[in-house]
Amino acid sequence: MIFPKKDNFSVPALAACMLGLVTSPFIYIAIGAPFHFPPAFSFLIIPPFLVGSGFLLWRFLSKPTDHAMKKIPMLLEGISWMAIAIFIILVSRFNLQTKFERLGLFCTFFLSASLCCLPLVLIRKTALEQRLARLPGRVAISALLIILGLSGLSMISYLLSSPAFI
Repeated sequence: MIFPKKDNFSVPALAACMLGLVTSPFIYIAIGAPFHFPPAFSFLIIPPFLVGSGFLLWRFLSKPTDHAMKKIPMLLEGISWMAIAIFIILVSRFNLQTKFERLGLFCTFFLSASLCCLPLVLIRKTALEQRLARLPGRVAISALLIILGLSGLSMISYLLSSPAFI
């Protein structure tokens, strides 16, 4: 497989992190976390998450355009991010874990999903990458280092610590 040449790796990596943030809750669904709650929970919380994440993936993975960003899609993106955040906050409480353990597990899922999204971003030019390319280089690199550093430290400390509840 031939990868197109990317001059600045921080922008695709940052795009992969954002896509990882959108897709990491699907890992919670894959391990059955929502099914530890009453059925009404799944019926109420999963549909807004699926609509929000689907909308964000559609917006982010579409081909780059020269059109200006419009207000209504930006508002819908904000609502979609809120749906994802609420889903993560609620579904991460599916078992007896401390707040630190929930954060560590989420960071593990987030970094795994981001790593899976990286080849997609490297192969295909996306609208998200076009939007992130407008950031100054130092800002993109700093954001990437902070995100990966904090997530990596949380994941490592979670994986190396013993569970609070056995």
